[in-house]
Amino acid sequence: MANYNTFQPITCYAGAMTYNTTSILLEYYRENPHIGIISSRRQIDTNSGYVNHWNTKTFHSYVRSRSKIVLERDHGGPSQGDMYDDGLDSFVNDVSFFDIIHIDPWKQEPDLERGIEYTVDYINKLYDLNNNILFEVGTEQAIRPFSVEELEYLLAKLKEKLSPPIFEGIIYCVIQSGTQIIGDVNTGAFCPEKTRKMIELCNRYRVLSKDHNGDYIDPLLIKERYSLGLHAINIAPEIAHIESSVILDIIDNNKRQEIFDKCISSHRWEKWFDKDFDPQVNINKLIQCCGHYVSSDIELGDLQSKVIDETRHRLFQFLSNFKKS
Repeated sequence: MANYNTFQPITCYAGAMTYNTTSILLEYYRENPHIGIISSRRQIDTNSGYVNHWNTKTFHSYVRSRSKIVLERDHGGPSQGDMYDDGLDSFVNDVSFFDIIHIDPWKQEPDLERGIEYTVDYINKLYDLNNNILFEVGTEQAIRPFSVEELEYLLAKLKEKLSPPIFEGIIYCVIQSGTQIIGDVNTGAFCPEKTRKMIELCNRYRVLSKDHNGDYIDPLLIKERYSLGLHAINIAPEIAHIESSVILDIIDNNKRQEIFDKCISSHRWEKWFDKDFDPQVNINKLIQCCGHYVSSDIELGDLQSKVIDETRHRLFQFLSNFKKS
């Protein structure tokens, strides 16, 4: 089983946001093995998901028929899908299809002690099903903020409660650098000192550090995170934003209105904007942020190849920002 010393040096985990962007990520990986692919439960799950109408099994089959890229379940756990649940059925299914599973009970259980209990319980159950599975622990700031002291407590308790072989399967711990995403903006304030301390903490416990919400950040700030010793960054919304922007550049007003209407009907856009946001006067902004939710139901016809070519060009450029120099 891979561990802190032997795991391949992935610096960026990119979201499987649409069929097109997933296919382009697999193309990019052929010459750039520094990326992996993440998938949330809302994107792709055991029997549901908005990405190309894939479920976990069919998504895995598509990827594995083309690539050996590392696949990670992002934000696995209770109520992380489209409905309230304990997350266990999804987890049990995931161990057959993902290389890494992010154990994230923190949306449902923000209490530190109980969140740790859930994390230990899920890890033990999944290890029993597949002792080659790897894990990520912790969560991002928007779900449950962690102080440096709380993160150390989490790692110390996991090391205490898990057997050594199982603890060594924790390959990543989420660090919090001070930012989160609202709409198409990375908000908050990057805190280098907190970031450095959390990275050092991860190193001390021999787990790799991973930051979430790497979207909509100046490339210089990305490089600063890496210079502090960060091992990997998650990106997802900006990947979909790139494709949706390409589509808006190419389509006519009738198709634009069709996509907008589907976005509104999905209601998935509502989580990304505050109550003062008026979609009727921000049509392009709404499509850029949320067009991926309905992309599986949009027919672009003769424009499809043009969309793919331009998305590939822009996405390749974007992903190059996540190479460590």
